[in-house]
Amino acid sequence: MNTDNPFETFQQEAFRLEALPHYIVEDEKEAFSRFKQFGELTYQSDSEWTRLVKTNVASSKSMKRLRLLSSELTPYEQFELLSYPGVDAGEEIRVNARSLYEDKYLYDFWFFDNEYITQMYYGVDGVYIDKVTRKANDDEKKMLAYWMSIFEESDVLE
Repeated sequence: MNTDNPFETFQQEAFRLEALPHYIVEDEKEAFSRFKQFGELTYQSDSEWTRLVKTNVASSKSMKRLRLLSSELTPYEQFELLSYPGVDAGEEIRVNARSLYEDKYLYDFWFFDNEYITQMYYGVDGVYIDKVTRKANDDEKKMLAYWMSIFEESDVLE
């Protein structure tokens, strides 16, 4: 797998743990603002992300995401749940309560082929800072196994 471009070079499975109550994503700013103001969604069914998911799923690769949510959904979580473009493209997204796992959550990540981890770095306000992709150590592989077991028990987002 090419760690510079893991989404296009993983072989079997990509898994995302996503747990912050709010993310500030440059590509979503306008749509989120419109959602907050008018309650309307404007999401692109043919975005770069949906094309990537479709390509991977068509190649018999799986893309999974576990979204941990607040007890009372934040405006961003409401927006996100209604606008995940990957669902229609074949990404399997499941949701669960963040409060049940706060003592186990360390950081957001992507895990590829049970071997490589991309650790995501965000500011306290949800602003993306950076990411680092590396070969996972044994503790990180155990962490993945734990979160995959929670994924299997979680509600499917449809």
